[in-house]
Amino acid sequence: MKKEYIVLIVFVLFISSCTDSGSSSGGPSNTKWRTGTDGVRMSFVNDNPPREILSTQDLSVMVEYSNKGAFDITGSGVKFYLTGYDSSIFFNSPIQKFDSGAIGGKNQFNTEGSQTAYAHWTTPVNINKDHKVDSFTTGLAVTSCYKYRTQALPTVCVDPQKYDMVVATRCGYSVQDLGTSQGAPIAVTDIKKRTTKDTVSFEITIQNKGQGLPFIKNSLDNCHNSLGLKDINMVELSKISLSGKDFTNRCQPSTTIRLDDSGKGIIFCDRDLTENTYFNGLMEIVLDYNYRDTMTTDVTIVNLNR
Repeated sequence: MKKEYIVLIVFVLFISSCTDSGSSSGGPSNTKWRTGTDGVRMSFVNDNPPREILSTQDLSVMVEYSNKGAFDITGSGVKFYLTGYDSSIFFNSPIQKFDSGAIGGKNQFNTEGSQTAYAHWTTPVNINKDHKVDSFTTGLAVTSCYKYRTQALPTVCVDPQKYDMVVATRCGYSVQDLGTSQGAPIAVTDIKKRTTKDTVSFEITIQNKGQGLPFIKNSLDNCHNSLGLKDINMVELSKISLSGKDFTNRCQPSTTIRLDDSGKGIIFCDRDLTENTYFNGLMEIVLDYNYRDTMTTDVTIVNLNR
């Protein structure tokens, strides 16, 4: 009897371990994954380019990149531009381009974002005897541009009878599950609301929390040098809804939000209340924009051809 009891315990533990491992590996995660301020993350690979090369060597520039935000980039993907160098010495052209192709972001099944991929350019160093310097330092700049989206999904408690009726229950909160980021460089950082019997009004604050620049333009082509002041620090308001009722057309600004010098913008919206008692409503705020990041480095070329 004792032996049978031990076997039964071992069998139960085995079944439990199988169940636990299966639930953690195959299904969606309940971890909050719409967090962080990254979109596309990029950096130079070590020694690509090196700090110093000889004039008889080839220059190699390699950039590693990944989508660590909560939006899938489709189509031609991220556009990369390599610039800043003397085209008579490198590439015989002032610009080098690279398109990433589609690159997925984070979701409930993948809370880490995309794997790392690479953009790579190589060129001979074209220095001849006409160049009299022993060495010289040149700058290199890599600019990335891509379309991105911020989707904030807070829960809002609305009470149309807050001031004029004595009811059994009231809202226990105002806004929850907003956080300070939504897995994108542009974040909805604050929501303030005011409720009357007939209307609920919202003051929504957004902020550029990334290192780059949001802009609105039909094309990403040549985004490294083709943006004017009218294009930059602009974000498009695509949707605001509460409990399935869209009231984007009741917002000011109604479509395009310009961020100030600190990277902040404010949206004011009103929604009619047909509900006559308090309710917890899911709010959806969708912002669309293009985003540009730039990084630079220096390379010293030692001239052996003097």
